[in-house]
Amino acid sequence: MIYVLRVWDEFRLKEMGTLEISHTTWPTGEVSRGWEWRGGTGMTDGGSWEWVDSSGVKLQLASNITKRFVAELRSPKWSTGPVPPIQPWFTRQGNGLFSKNRLLYFGPTIGQQKELAWDPR
Repeated sequence: MIYVLRVWDEFRLKEMGTLEISHTTWPTGEVSRGWEWRGGTGMTDGGSWEWVDSSGVKLQLASNITKRFVAELRSPKWSTGPVPPIQPWFTRQGNGLFSKNRLLYFGPTIGQQKELAWDPR
């Protein structure tokens, strides 16, 4: 299954790109979790992801390029639920322009963070 999410900057009213989250359960019971970023500027990245329960449930993205966690997704729907949350995982939370779903991006410079919004496409 592939989930396609639109990511944008609410303060600048600018679309930043598309995040594709993949989740596959194989007949053997093994699970594959991947993601691909397609930025508006042509930048791409990808890697693996995992659910974590730390001050609420979050989905953390690890980069194949930097080999570290580069972002985490949050949703009010996941805040107090089980890990992993009950499906569907990716739903609209908020109204069309302003979303309560958040993506926190950790830039390459220590301390650099950017908070963006996401919703399913």
